[in-house]
Formats: sequence, C-alpha cells, structure tokens
Amino acid sequence: MAYEIEYGDISYKGEHDPNEVFCEIKWCKVDLLCAMDRRGIELTDENIDKALKAVGYLHDRSIEEGWETMDILLSLEF
Repeated sequence: MAYEIEYGDISYKGEHDPNEVFCEIKWCKVDLLCAMDRRGIELTDENIDKALKAVGYLHDRSIEEGWETMDILLSLEF
C-alpha cells in the first residue's frame, strides 16, 4: 500500500512493507469475555452482542493511544 506523509516542510513517500511492522495488537472474543467477567457483567448472548458492537470504539482508541504513546516514548528518547 502506497502512502505519502507531509508534515510542515517534510514530505515522505513510500510503500508499506508488512515486514516492517513493529507492533501489532490483536484482541480476541475471549479477551472481551474475560474483561466482562472481571467487571461482573453476566455473560449472556445479549450482553456479549452489546459488548461486541461497542468494541469498534476500542479500535479507534487503540490507534489514538498508540500515537500518543509513541510521541511520549520519542520525547523521552530524544
């Protein structure tokens, strides 16, 4: 997949290389069920369906938090 990054006077073009992935987060249904159980949420079909519909937000927040965390780590190193 091709990309182009422009930030101020900096421009960078390239191709995403799957071999360059350095961090990946994968959540499974069982992770969600464990989290629900820890919070005392009854594991009914209705509650599980409701929770699964809400996890789209988890994807968005994970990306946002990832950028913030990367920025913090870079500020500590440089």
